[in-house]
Amino acid sequence: MGKRKQNIQEKHERIIGSATKHFATHGFEGTKMANVAQDADVAVGTIYLRYPNKSALLTGVLDHYEDVFVNAMSKDQITKIQWPDRFEAMFGSLMETARDIEHIGPIMALSSHSHIHGHIRGAKIRSEIKVNIEKGKNDGVFKSGIDASIAASIAYSMVDGAMMHMMLKPDTDPSLVIGHLCDACTSWMMNP
Repeated sequence: MGKRKQNIQEKHERIIGSATKHFATHGFEGTKMANVAQDADVAVGTIYLRYPNKSALLTGVLDHYEDVFVNAMSKDQITKIQWPDRFEAMFGSLMETARDIEHIGPIMALSSHSHIHGHIRGAKIRSEIKVNIEKGKNDGVFKSGIDASIAASIAYSMVDGAMMHMMLKPDTDPSLVIGHLCDACTSWMMNP
């Protein structure tokens, strides 16, 4: 990567990090673009070049974290695992990733209201889950009557609920939550 491109990427990462902190701390209404810029050590105009308004910036933050989650469940070592063990690897990777994100709770809360700002919560994650379900159907692993879009939405909702549970009850054993997710998906999606 060239020096100029690397500089642009570093600025973008600082903007996303600063915006994440501000949205998590102050909510949507309380976040000011000037404060995000100051904490990111960039000119406010630099933010406006990429994000024309605060709604677009919030969408950028949410897209960033969706990409993080998609990357977590589509790692090569996970996609090479056979079903049903792939469920455990995918869900485990998602839970571990969520645990490592400092402001995950407030960001998830903001994302549930962000449809107002033009962002559909979890769309990229559902899409990646759907791709995996379609591959499983093509391999004959999943029941033929399973609609991949509906199944992906249900699986996403279960994972989202599990993540919320883990945030509200951090002392919960993650392997127990992952086990329940795997059992649920295996029982209704997979061929016996």
